[in-house]
Amino acid sequence: MERNYILRISISEIEPLIWRQVKVNADIHLSELHHVIQLAMGWKNYHLYQFSYHDLLMGNPVLLDEKDIISDRFVTLAAILKKEGDVLGYEYDFGDGWMHEVRLETITNEARASHPPVCLNGERNSPPEDCGGIGGYYSLLKALTDKRNPEHKETLQWAGTYNPEKTNLEAINKSFQSIRRYVRKYETENGL
Repeated sequence: MERNYILRISISEIEPLIWRQVKVNADIHLSELHHVIQLAMGWKNYHLYQFSYHDLLMGNPVLLDEKDIISDRFVTLAAILKKEGDVLGYEYDFGDGWMHEVRLETITNEARASHPPVCLNGERNSPPEDCGGIGGYYSLLKALTDKRNPEHKETLQWAGTYNPEKTNLEAINKSFQSIRRYVRKYETENGL
């Protein structure tokens, strides 16, 4: 029997909540979970990231140029989240500071491992990359919806087809089908 985890990944401090429910194998390394979060949330994966659990920081020491950080290549999700309700922190893009809560909702025992991961549910689209963090995101939403806003036209051009309410589970799951190729490309581009 294989242990799989059903996780609820949400962006902290944003209302209404932006979240995904994802099923992964419990033995996934945090370095792989990083890519699952990127694909599930719709991020572009071109900023730094790190995980936090109590006083532990985990990430890629090569990319972060940090000797004190624990390598996420050697830490499994099951080593950190042991029971339902346990929470792991994930920060993406240190400039914009997108904090995520990764909560273990359910532990399942199944005949096979959940690979590739599966996105079971979710609501709302993640903010566009480089929009300026939470404050910038709220300003963006205001400018998109208010035609009298002096930045409305410029924001429409910058945001393109961005729809804050849209969540495309089918597209997320399709991207999970090629996650190994996605990870190899990322590692090659970053010299890992």
